[in-house]
Amino acid sequence: MEVNEEELNLFAGDKDNYYLKKWKNMEESGEIIDWNWGAFFFQTIWMGYRKMYLYAAVLIGLLVYIDVVLIASLHPLTQLGVDIFIGILLGIFGNKLYYKHAKKKYL
Repeated sequence: MEVNEEELNLFAGDKDNYYLKKWKNMEESGEIIDWNWGAFFFQTIWMGYRKMYLYAAVLIGLLVYIDVVLIASLHPLTQLGVDIFIGILLGIFGNKLYYKHAKKKYL
């Protein structure tokens, strides 16, 4: 079953034109890399706002584990570096992750 544009439009909500354009370009080019500033800066908030609650919960758990257990004894700049690295990963792959999530909701 193919997901149609109207279903994705409804799912994306207030930013439907932005995401539909991004997703269409990703489908046509086959690229998985695309930049999303919201995912970079706001990570778990962005995931929650975009209805990716399980992903947000997993990321919160991962960040707590990394920040409290693994890096608590290290320099604060190391902790900041890890947080920035995770932000960069989400910034790069956030649109693709959101697209897969949206398609999964309609299949």
